[in-house]
Amino acid sequence: MTSSDLETGSRELDLAKRFEISRSPVREALLALEKEGTVAMEPYRRAIVKSLSAEETLDIAEIRLAPDYFGGQRAYRHLSPADFDVVHGLAKQITRSNSAKEAFEYNRRFWGIIFENNRSPVVRGP
Repeated sequence: MTSSDLETGSRELDLAKRFEISRSPVREALLALEKEGTVAMEPYRRAIVKSLSAEETLDIAEIRLAPDYFGGQRAYRHLSPADFDVVHGLAKQITRSNSAKEAFEYNRRFWGIIFENNRSPVVRGP
């Protein structure tokens, strides 16, 4: 959104087509963005991008990245050399992806390994 990828008035269906995914994850993402205050949802599933100051944008970015940063640090201590190599390779593939769908799959696999190696009872649950 900071690079105007999400245009004001974007519709759920159009975003699903653009990112080659079903409407459900788009709907979930838009609802999450609405909760954090970066978009407002209007009738007919239109997303209106809110104008944010640089300070607000930085705050949101820091809050979003904190769990990933600490979860990644914790998992790093428990990664086997083989898992480290896989995670490192996936990170490279994410940045080199030619489509959102491809990047999403690499990202899903990346975070799956991080989650599996986190070993936090809070993250992992009972």
